[in-house]
Amino acid sequence: MNGRSTTVGVIGLLSALMLVGGGVLVWMAPVPAEDMTPAREILLNIADWMIKASVGALLGFAGSRLAVRRSGAVAS
Repeated sequence: MNGRSTTVGVIGLLSALMLVGGGVLVWMAPVPAEDMTPAREILLNIADWMIKASVGALLGFAGSRLAVRRSGAVAS
């Protein structure tokens, strides 16, 4: 795989994880606090962390790609 297709694949995967996590949060939004079971709480925590981890990975990936491009331009 070349660099562009890898980048598109990683961004697509992380975006899909964010969308799935957001979908679960929207799906769980109408559930009142008194109806929350332990399983629903775990699902809510997993969805929340899916979004947080995906955003963090996306920012880290973007930062590393930017750092590699800039260091390559200076070294040339």
